[in-house]
Amino acid sequence: MDELRLNQELEKWVKERLPRYPTKRSLLVPTLLEAQKYHGHISPSLAEAIGALLDTTPRDVLSVASFYTLVHKHPVGKHVIQLCHNVSCFLNGCDDIAAYIEEKLGVKAGGTTEDGKFTFITVECLAACGSGPVMLVGEKLYENLTPEAVDRALAEAN
Repeated sequence: MDELRLNQELEKWVKERLPRYPTKRSLLVPTLLEAQKYHGHISPSLAEAIGALLDTTPRDVLSVASFYTLVHKHPVGKHVIQLCHNVSCFLNGCDDIAAYIEEKLGVKAGGTTEDGKFTFITVECLAACGSGPVMLVGEKLYENLTPEAVDRALAEAN
């Protein structure tokens, strides 16, 4: 496996937070989320480096990473669009919204636009069942989606 050097800011971020946690491993999920800001996604070599930093195995890091949809295991676009397709959103038309997003971006769910600006994925639940359909663009939640609301969200992200 190719050796990867962690971003120095990430290492500093982890070291500043370690005293707040009972064990190094308990900082794993926050570290994975922070690592994406510097490295884009959690590759096997990055999992190895994070494991070394937190005294756990690369397999443990990748196992935890695979559980969370917010943790990217492959390269993604600058803006990640996550559209909920759970029952509440489904009943409120998320399939129509998904088709609209796919047409608008020119990619199917799971794809990234050619310019690398957007990755579009569907996820099981975004915990906003009362206002579906919903999506996250980066860390911003958009509720009660319509095609016009999608257009506004994409314009804000650009």
